[in-house]
Amino acid sequence: MERDPGPVLSSPSSSFVTRLREWLPRGGGLRPEQLAGRHRWVVRLLWMHVPLALAFGLVRHQGMQHSIAEAGIVAAFALGAGWARGRRLAPFAGSLGLVVASSVLIHLAGGATEAHFHFFVAVAVLTLYEEWVPFAVALGYVLVHHGVVGKIDPAAVYSSPAAIASPWTWASIHAGFVLAASAVSVVRWKVTEMSRADAQRLSAIVESSPDAIFSRSLDGKIQAWNRGAALMFGFTAEEMIGGDVSPLLPPERAAEPDGLMRRVRDGESIEAFHTERLRKVGSRVTVSLSASPVRDVRGTIVGVATIARDVTLQESAERKVREAEERFRTAFDHAPIGMALVGLDGRWLKVNEALAHIVGYEPDQLLEMTFQELTHPDDLDSDMALLERLMADEIRHYQIEKRYIHRAGHEVWIRLHASLVRDPSGTPLYRITQVEDATQRKQSEMMLTHMAMHDSLTGLPNRTLALDRLGQALARSRRSRSGVAVLFCDLDRFKVINDSLGHAAGDRLLVAAAARLRALLRPSDTIARIGGDEFVLVCEDVEDREGAERIAQRVLGAMMEPFDLVQDQVVVGTSVGVACADGTTSAEDLIRDADAAMYRAKETGRNRYELFDASLRTEAVSRLQTEQDLRKAIDRDEFSLRYQPLIDLEDGTTVGVEALLRWEHPTRGTIAPMEFIPLAEDTGLIVPIGTWVIREACRQAKAWRDQNPSRPQLRIAVNLSARQLAQTDLAGVVARALAETGTDPSNLVLEITESVLTDDTEATVEALRALKALGVRLSVDDFGTGYSSLLYLKRFPVDILKVDRSFVEGLGTDPEDSAIVAGVVGLARTLGLTTVAEGVETEKQLDALRELGCEFAQGFLFAKPQLPEEVQIAAADIRVLA
Repeated sequence: MERDPGPVLSSPSSSFVTRLREWLPRGGGLRPEQLAGRHRWVVRLLWMHVPLALAFGLVRHQGMQHSIAEAGIVAAFALGAGWARGRRLAPFAGSLGLVVASSVLIHLAGGATEAHFHFFVAVAVLTLYEEWVPFAVALGYVLVHHGVVGKIDPAAVYSSPAAIASPWTWASIHAGFVLAASAVSVVRWKVTEMSRADAQRLSAIVESSPDAIFSRSLDGKIQAWNRGAALMFGFTAEEMIGGDVSPLLPPERAAEPDGLMRRVRDGESIEAFHTERLRKVGSRVTVSLSASPVRDVRGTIVGVATIARDVTLQESAERKVREAEERFRTAFDHAPIGMALVGLDGRWLKVNEALAHIVGYEPDQLLEMTFQELTHPDDLDSDMALLERLMADEIRHYQIEKRYIHRAGHEVWIRLHASLVRDPSGTPLYRITQVEDATQRKQSEMMLTHMAMHDSLTGLPNRTLALDRLGQALARSRRSRSGVAVLFCDLDRFKVINDSLGHAAGDRLLVAAAARLRALLRPSDTIARIGGDEFVLVCEDVEDREGAERIAQRVLGAMMEPFDLVQDQVVVGTSVGVACADGTTSAEDLIRDADAAMYRAKETGRNRYELFDASLRTEAVSRLQTEQDLRKAIDRDEFSLRYQPLIDLEDGTTVGVEALLRWEHPTRGTIAPMEFIPLAEDTGLIVPIGTWVIREACRQAKAWRDQNPSRPQLRIAVNLSARQLAQTDLAGVVARALAETGTDPSNLVLEITESVLTDDTEATVEALRALKALGVRLSVDDFGTGYSSLLYLKRFPVDILKVDRSFVEGLGTDPEDSAIVAGVVGLARTLGLTTVAEGVETEKQLDALRELGCEFAQGFLFAKPQLPEEVQIAAADIRVLA
């Protein structure tokens, strides 16, 4: 898009130049074949100058040799002009040849003034090219020839003494005369160019017209045939020009005299009339035909111009409109959906049977009513507002779901589409509406909405609806300056109920818990189930934190009452987190805060409540940051392993190590495993971290083997989490690590906690069997602290029992601990399992373990977790190590 340069100050001289440039012809208007034809004429004219120059020289007594030389110059330029081609080269060569011929004649005339007039003739001829190059050549040549040659040999150019004395002055005068003499030729050139442009525009208009336009001579022969005619009738211009219109006449009119031609010959113009003509393919076309005489410049009629416009589609369209109106009437009356024409005053003008059936009236009864009388009062305002926008032409149509009142009195949901019919001036006439019974669909949608917003088991609102209602409660509290409290409740030991009594009993417990919690609240409060055994209570108009605490105490008291689960009565505690709105808290934040407080209640003993405070938010933010850093720790190579030696209590040799994970945070330093391992378990990051630990431990085992090829490989123990054990490809992960490092499977010990044995028993058995099939050893860690039984030990393919440090701690001082350890060692010996004692820190503990027959031990008494290079691989005296 061109930018407006703004006002421009121009001088009179620049305006004159601009007007002159607009007036002067542009040139380049000739077609290539026209230019070539005129150039050939100029070349012939040049060749005519050859004998002319020879004869003129002899007449002027220049001698035969001189005359032949001068004629030869003209012949040379004629040859060059005849060879030249192209829009620029040909005019240049032709114009140069003509002005050279002029200069030759002047030379032969001895500079006679009369001979100079040949230049004027040459310039007039050069306008045939309709290019500016010949003019430039002619004027330039006159200046150079008359000036340079006139200076060197004045007599050859001029016969006037004044001209001989000042050749350049007279050269300029001659150039000026040539330029002035060419003005007439330029004007003729301009007129020709304008006429050609007008003719081209007219031709383009005629050619691009969709109407058929053709002309005939007075004898009926077609002289012109445009593209519209070719498209309309199917005959090309080559097929029709030179012939007559008989191929276009239907057979029944072929023998009729051409009355149209006779009337136009008499000077009459024929106005448009409809008639039929034939297409080339034989089909008929209805055309609107007009004809008028064509006159020459003297006004004599020399032909007939005819315009034919195809009105077949117009007549077809008019017929289709009539048919469409009939179809509309039929479709309106028999449409399966309601149809109505409604006046601007709201009265029904026309209704069909379907609409009458939807609202329970007869069509005639509806015509005596208005649509406002049928519309439900709650929906009338929205409908009228849309109608006003429609009347104001703000919208073209509208669609709305609203309720009609059925004749029987019940509500009918309808989907209404309305548009306005206007007259040609734009004045509204009436409204046309389509009405579809949407009652069944609306009821289904409301049911689906209820299902989407409620828990299917308890019928309580779900998280989405709880957030919405909490948001509304917060908005009301800001207006009324009242308080809002959120209680996040989680049933304690719900998983135990599910696992021991079954999921059906768990479902009954949830339904009963929901009913008990609902009974505690006011109708204006909200209770929602947002997770497996998690409930959220939204309480409005809570005066202060003490009020929220009183609600939490009621919840704890109510939930401690036994639940009757048909055959069993169970008591479950409830951990409750309480968060109070402070005027700026969002719904999401309030639930998050209550959730954090609930986790604090679980961590501090369960079956209690905790109020949210700033420290919990700090912990939550810290936990989130730790989680984000933990996700990047593997890629950043921030993990490392420490190795605590496993000592053979019989000879004091190091027979293995336990790989212990450490996290070296770039800014927080070493982070204790108890701080990030539970978080890794919760987020599932323990799976990729555990895979790295297995691979790294096997790699280190290979490094030790390479350093001490003669020594048997150390056993290396790696802890497995419950999340890892649930991996479908855990055996594949371990197999790849063993294969990549060349580690003997029998030297890899995978440790699982005792509690894992009670979770999803069948899946756990399958996973452990797959690992055992690889040849690795399996160890039960922290044995004695969980709920495992002899049955589990019998079913699971374990090799090692590790005595928990809590029992080892009391050896030598606490008889009960000694009895427990003795029992574990005896049980392991009976089952053919190896025992390992953890957390050995004193000589008394060591002596007691020896006496009890424990085979292996590890602890600070022997060594703390060490870097790989610090691990003592050779045999060592226990007393020395102690």
